[in-house]
Amino acid sequence: MKWHQTDPYAVYKALNTDSEEGLSKEEAARRLHIHGPNRLMEEKSTPWPILFMEQFKDFMVMILLVATFVSGLLGEYIDALVIMGIVLVNALLGFFQERKAERSLHALKELSALK
Repeated sequence: MKWHQTDPYAVYKALNTDSEEGLSKEEAARRLHIHGPNRLMEEKSTPWPILFMEQFKDFMVMILLVATFVSGLLGEYIDALVIMGIVLVNALLGFFQERKAERSLHALKELSALK
């Protein structure tokens, strides 16, 4: 239904409401039971150790870890350390970016909360 093109009284009738009084208590209770409260879904924040470990799930990071292992087996310890350092820096950057994004999202939710 194209609500913006429909006669307002037809919309009131279709939505079972009144232009002056709004929803009746029974209709409001029915909608609350069916749809639940009008709130944003809260996701639990991921604990920081898990968030850090998730940085290593990327395919390219796994390839670099395998390359580190192979370099170590071949005696190329400096190469292995450099690759491991790059992987760790990448993981730390990703971790801090995600933590910052979580905090920003939480702050936006706080700002949009009705008082």
